[in-house]
Amino acid sequence: MGTFEELRSGFSPDANKRGAQFERVCKWLLEKHPVYACRLKQVWLWDDWPGRWGPDCGIDLVAQDGDGKTWAIQTKCYDADYSVTKKDIDSFLAESVHSRIDHRLLIATTDRVGANARRVIRQQSEVVPVSQLLLADLEAAPVTWPISPDRLTGGKPHKPSKPRPHQRAAINNVAKNLDRRGQTSSPNPSHSVQYRQCLTRPTVRQ
Repeated sequence: MGTFEELRSGFSPDANKRGAQFERVCKWLLEKHPVYACRLKQVWLWDDWPGRWGPDCGIDLVAQDGDGKTWAIQTKCYDADYSVTKKDIDSFLAESVHSRIDHRLLIATTDRVGANARRVIRQQSEVVPVSQLLLADLEAAPVTWPISPDRLTGGKPHKPSKPRPHQRAAINNVAKNLDRRGQTSSPNPSHSVQYRQCLTRPTVRQ
């Protein structure tokens, strides 16, 4: 079974190439993760999204969910001990305050988010909700990770009908994060029920 740590070890040492690899890995994950796969209808790289309004200025991926809402997604591939700064996310938060964007998601390979970054996320979430998928969530994701960031066809989701206890906890945590406005509000119970129902469906989008 491939792990995220094993996949991460295969990222390029070149920062630009590594960033592009991680964008595609995140697209793959959103299409395979049981929580996201049952909620999102389609995921695009920014340059492939038909609705893009200009060059990449902080939005890396775009997704459309089953309710027709559009998500702006930023992916950040950092060292595990790096702390995300306000500067790191300023362009993403500014660019994604747009009439076409209904939700925002930050995906990062660290669990550390600096105080100023947390503050601006809370503030921005009052305008357009912001959720986070961080290193612990990636490591516990109920998927079998591909063996290489350049060969994403080899991975697959675990069978959603029988998640392990730690996978169930990770799924529930993601469900809660998806319904938070920043880090302050409680999750919507009806949405958590919806995610649990997704796990019992016989198929997951391949």
